[in-house]
Amino acid sequence: MTGKAIVPPQFLFPHCSARSALFGPTVNRYLVANPQTFLNDENLLAAFNIDVRAIEKDFNDAGGDLSVLAKYLPVIYVANVHSEFGWLGFQLNLFTVGETVESLFPYLPHLRGQPLYRGGARRDGSAWYMLHRRKDFPENRAFKKLPKSECVKYPTLENDAFDIFYSPSAAFANELCRTGDAIASEFKFFSWSTIWKPGQLESEVKGRKWIVIDGPVDILFHQDPNGDSPPLYRRILASLPKKHR
Repeated sequence: MTGKAIVPPQFLFPHCSARSALFGPTVNRYLVANPQTFLNDENLLAAFNIDVRAIEKDFNDAGGDLSVLAKYLPVIYVANVHSEFGWLGFQLNLFTVGETVESLFPYLPHLRGQPLYRGGARRDGSAWYMLHRRKDFPENRAFKKLPKSECVKYPTLENDAFDIFYSPSAAFANELCRTGDAIASEFKFFSWSTIWKPGQLESEVKGRKWIVIDGPVDILFHQDPNGDSPPLYRRILASLPKKHR
């Protein structure tokens, strides 16, 4: 499904699996667009600002290599669901053009260099979000619980900080980085979000528009400052057991 390009082992994510439904016990849920159905849905193409003509040009220039799709098709972290407002997610492979974390917070030097992701192709939700895993933040709101085993890569975290939070307190994050009590990569910044109305995402999943993935929190907090790794879309699909690819 991802074409001829091979993903080296060091870029694979552990413990990824595909599932058929959105609901379930695992907290780390992601969506990757299913090219076989997503690219034929005009509403989804419009919603995610995907230019089919650009895809066709890249596809032809690459000699028919399907791996070019990886830079166009969305990967989304499914953050929360509300019975009245629907599903909330954040796109992980779309950067904000012309805006950075530094331009948002020029007075917070210890967060400089952190990428600013476009959480949604449209201006839905709040103008910016900061996702992290620290429970000691002012105005914290929790999205999800995480397994204890997923805290081992973040030694600065408290032993009982197993949630995914969002908070407006970027200044507090900067202060923790200044004092050495945190590192900047513990915080993920998004402008806007992806929102589905009640029943909308369930219908899209039923129509096989999305591949629903259970995977590690590393996918949400992945960092690629030098652009050396393969596209996130290909990394996730290549991490699935062969029967799911």
